[in-house]
Amino acid sequence: MTFWQTQLGPCTEKDIPVDSGDQRLIGEIFCPECDNILARLHDRAEGVGLTSWMRGSSVANPQSLIVGFAFFSLVTAAEPADDEAADLVCWRGHGDLRITGADCRAVIDRYRGRGRKIRHPATRVPHSDGEPSVP
Repeated sequence: MTFWQTQLGPCTEKDIPVDSGDQRLIGEIFCPECDNILARLHDRAEGVGLTSWMRGSSVANPQSLIVGFAFFSLVTAAEPADDEAADLVCWRGHGDLRITGADCRAVIDRYRGRGRKIRHPATRVPHSDGEPSVP
């Protein structure tokens, strides 16, 4: 399985829903360098959904900072797999970040235990030598 189940775009920031309507925000994945939010987990009728928005480029306006792609995945007990990962890029230039299926389930479990929104740092992508990358 691919980590992201749905990709929407290209679209602009105004096309991405800022609020979740009747869905409860249960967690945020953030950049460990600057605390910028990279993804959000919402409790939905179908289960917990993970949503992220990543900047992209526009052929019509290459300098635009508001064009990107929205990504979504439903997090269940089995999918995405614990070791399956999605790369995340901080809008403020911090790259080499990721979230795994195990991270998502850990956020969900902590939320269910505490009953309030959980903030979880994205992890650094390790280099081929096994050392984490540095900004």
